[in-house]
Amino acid sequence: MTRPVLALAGAGGMAGAVARRMAATHTVVVGDRSEEAARTVVESVGGSARACSLDVTDPAAVTAFAHACAEAGPVEALLVAAGVSPVQAPPATIVAVDLVGAARVLDAFGEVLAPGGAAVVVASVAGHLTGPLDPALESGLAHAPTDRLAALPGLSDEALDGNSALAYMLAKRGVRLRVQATAGPWGARGLRVNSLSPGVIDTAMGREELEGPLGADMRLLVEASPAARLGTPDEVAGAACFLLSADAAYVTGTDLLVDGGMIGTTLLPPAPA
Repeated sequence: MTRPVLALAGAGGMAGAVARRMAATHTVVVGDRSEEAARTVVESVGGSARACSLDVTDPAAVTAFAHACAEAGPVEALLVAAGVSPVQAPPATIVAVDLVGAARVLDAFGEVLAPGGAAVVVASVAGHLTGPLDPALESGLAHAPTDRLAALPGLSDEALDGNSALAYMLAKRGVRLRVQATAGPWGARGLRVNSLSPGVIDTAMGREELEGPLGADMRLLVEASPAARLGTPDEVAGAACFLLSADAAYVTGTDLLVDGGMIGTTLLPPAPA
């Protein structure tokens, strides 16, 4: 009997943790721009897992990855975890990878996921910190054709003005909106899609951000949160696996915060004087 496929678009710490949790029941296909990173996840899983080259900024590469996953078996689960952070890339790259790339993967797998399948796109608590956006920008982030996303006025070089943190916040807000907009069409085909917003997680990327220009502010938010610590990749993986499972059959078009309570306390209205 052919095993169902878990497709991983991205091979970071959180994706690897999801792969290890689901490898007993799924054939894991890992795509990443870094072939070494993809192979590392495959080696940690073993069995029938396989690595593919994947650059989410290249439409042809995304299509080829989706086809490779479908050839491996019925694709029942997709995790979109490819991304770069503010200390790693300029604004245009963040938009191209974290927002447009994620949207492109959703587009491709909407045609590939088996009936009853589910997808989770990794967003971020950063997307909850944008404050109110211009309604036209919100609408564009949700509904603009994928190949026109980067041309939205709020994502222009002039609007972002070299601010990678702002680009990251808007990209991750866009991921959440994109998921909401995708849920309806996908639901008509028996598919589910959700986003997941991790807080500050103890991964290579998370540690790099903590050493960056905004690291002190991030540490203050962590220390003020109810959990008062960094999250672990496995804690994020537990939430992702729930959203990908039949236990979440009535959950779609929503965002799950996995942040130790950071956003809940940060955005809590002040107590009366």
